[in-house]
Amino acid sequence: MAQNLPYNDERMTYDYYDHRYVLTPDHVRNELNVDLESRLNTHGTANRATLAVSYLKRVSREIYNYIYAHNDQLLLEYICAKSETARRVICAAMEEQVLYWLANGDVGLMTGVDPKRGSYAEQKTVRRAMIAPNAEGLLETMIIPEISAPLIYTGHYAIFKALPAYDSEGY
Repeated sequence: MAQNLPYNDERMTYDYYDHRYVLTPDHVRNELNVDLESRLNTHGTANRATLAVSYLKRVSREIYNYIYAHNDQLLLEYICAKSETARRVICAAMEEQVLYWLANGDVGLMTGVDPKRGSYAEQKTVRRAMIAPNAEGLLETMIIPEISAPLIYTGHYAIFKALPAYDSEGY
């Protein structure tokens, strides 16, 4: 795996505290043609830039949580941080998630209760609708060369005996 990873660029920054990449608002504006600062500021938020960054952190958290739900989180943190291919797949999945939530709303913020109809959706149903289908497709089909599997692989990885410490590998 590459030694210069993780890194920040115009597409994504790496959050060393949470061990995950986050899209930049400029990347979303340039690649997806979406100005999150304007799009999300429907109630006159004082600091529009903070709103966009918070939204993108939530997108990142949901994508990474979805990945971690399929296998060993510590191993996947390392792979996601140290693989260039994983970095590209995660970027594409987060782009899909941004578009999905902008079109459909963040289902994770919904209760599943419709008081007008007196009905509700089970929490499992709500959770399944949180991840963009296109993001899920990328995560389950794009093979990461270092592990010869996709990021949401549920089998056994036989590549490491012990993972390096965060500070020794810089991730």
